[in-house]
Amino acid sequence: MDLDGWRRRVVTAQSGSPAVLWDVDGTLLAPAGQVAELFLDAVELVCERRPIPDDVDLGGRMDPEIASLLVRSAGGRQSQVATVISEFTRLADVNSTLVAASIHPLDGVLEVVRGLQQRGVVQTVLTGNIETVARLKLDAAGLSAHLDADLGGFGDSAPHRVGAALVALQHLLDSGWPGGARQCWIVGDTPRDAACAHELGISCALVATGRFSAAALGACGADLVLDDLTDGQELLRRIVG
Repeated sequence: MDLDGWRRRVVTAQSGSPAVLWDVDGTLLAPAGQVAELFLDAVELVCERRPIPDDVDLGGRMDPEIASLLVRSAGGRQSQVATVISEFTRLADVNSTLVAASIHPLDGVLEVVRGLQQRGVVQTVLTGNIETVARLKLDAAGLSAHLDADLGGFGDSAPHRVGAALVALQHLLDSGWPGGARQCWIVGDTPRDAACAHELGISCALVATGRFSAAALGACGADLVLDDLTDGQELLRRIVG
């Protein structure tokens, strides 16, 4: 399904049961330094120079986008990006125990996803993480039982976030979700999450648990901005009514 096809559906679809596309890093999970280091390790192994990510805007980007920026920072060639992703996948698999130990759900997350599940909300992910790493993180955080990753959009699903969202939306529709656009929410922690939701014409909630403050997120035009998910009742109320 392309963007025009989704927009036509937004106009014609009837309201249905709610669905939530969750961002992962900074929204569901605390930043995992171990995973970030493995990404840098992968770039160093391929480009023979370790990138310096301090001045690189990575928030809300897809892993292949991040790899491209890091390769550039390390003085590598863009033709090496696919190799970096392959090496990152290998390192994550080899170090899966260490990665899992570094993963922690943010405060209130488990309560919110359980509350949505109990109310019949379909939940999956829309994340910049490549699928292998995303599933590893969700398993380690105890979230796989509440989110259907098979319906998700990942960093290797499409070259940009809107494309990955369309992949997830198509999965939802194929699963029998009735596709009421205003019943569908993206929940994230960056302006890029809001921009994606706006492009698709669906609702957006942002939480200030990543790199951006509530004030900065408030300027993004989201339907709801929260400091965190420790009191998720407002999010539950807005999604399920």
